[in-house]
Amino acid sequence: MINRNIWNELPKAAIEPLSIEILELEKNKSTYKLERQFCFSKDFIGFKGHFPNNPVVPGVVQISCVRYMCSLFFNKLLHISKIYKVKFIRIITPGQIFKVSTIVKKQPDYIEANFTINLFDIKDYSNHKETKDNLISKGIIYMI
Repeated sequence: MINRNIWNELPKAAIEPLSIEILELEKNKSTYKLERQFCFSKDFIGFKGHFPNNPVVPGVVQISCVRYMCSLFFNKLLHISKIYKVKFIRIITPGQIFKVSTIVKKQPDYIEANFTINLFDIKDYSNHKETKDNLISKGIIYMI
């Protein structure tokens, strides 16, 4: 379970409004695309102990960013019931901007979030593309 202090810090790291795109609307299941950028400063509590003199954003914080976005969207605190096929490919260091993109499928009994997290190059904003070269992590999270 994520430390409450870290959960409370997530809004401070969110640097743009939540972007929402409706992909499919049905009576009992709908699909949405959610996107948001995050950036954690060097004094972020999640860096304590992870790792001394070489801080990186922990995987649990990356997953929590997805949960946070979905909780905001559905206007309720969601709880992770299953984490599936999550891969952490690159690290995120303090001050790096990253974009969380997730395809969210609302089912009658659960929410499925298929996510990717990519480094975001603020210098080349107009040309930003998600590629395997800037992929940080990806996976599927189930929440209730």
